[in-house]
Amino acid sequence: MPVSSEKTAKELYQDAVQLDQSGDQSPDVAKRARELFKQAAEMGHTAALVDYANYLYSGRGGEADKPHALLLIWRAFREGHHEALDDLANLLEEFSQEYPDDSEKAAAAKAAKDIESLKVSLQPVVSYMQNLSCGLLRERRPRT
Repeated sequence: MPVSSEKTAKELYQDAVQLDQSGDQSPDVAKRARELFKQAAEMGHTAALVDYANYLYSGRGGEADKPHALLLIWRAFREGHHEALDDLANLLEEFSQEYPDDSEKAAAAKAAKDIESLKVSLQPVVSYMQNLSCGLLRERRPRT
């Protein structure tokens, strides 16, 4: 347990999610949620990193920085938050439609399509690993 009033990354993330889902659309609430996501992300919370990146991409609660947001989502994926791949594919596709430079636009669109192809090709691996882990868990349960 953290000392005094310091919160853990998980607690900061939960506070941010609560604000995000409160339905309050005021700029102050969005700014506070964004800051909490950022703080939790800086403490190593990868789900917070994805949420902070989405706020950063959209400009919610502050200025937008789309390239930086894409890099943060990529970092979250590399750090083990595999669901970030969906966010990355979606934002790259959106980014490709907004980007003024045709070569960058094409590269972002291709990257989004490559991610979708990767997800399809990994599906059998994911299914196998889920089945394997379920089997191992059943084998390790104490017999009564």
